[in-house]
Amino acid sequence: MTYAYLADDPPPPPRRRTINWPVVGAVAVLAAVLAATFLRPASVSERQREDKTVRVVLPPPPPPP
Repeated sequence: MTYAYLADDPPPPPRRRTINWPVVGAVAVLAAVLAATFLRPASVSERQREDKTVRVVLPPPPPPP
């Protein structure tokens, strides 16, 4: 069997994939959340909170009897 009959037909038009907008939106939201989480500088209140950390000094344990 030969494929000569296929040469008479015009080639099929290239299939263009449609953009899946819900997927694009979900990826954009995820990227924005990750960027806001990891790329944001420490705010002033966070720096002040770090400066005001309370260090609790425990007394030494009693000597064993």
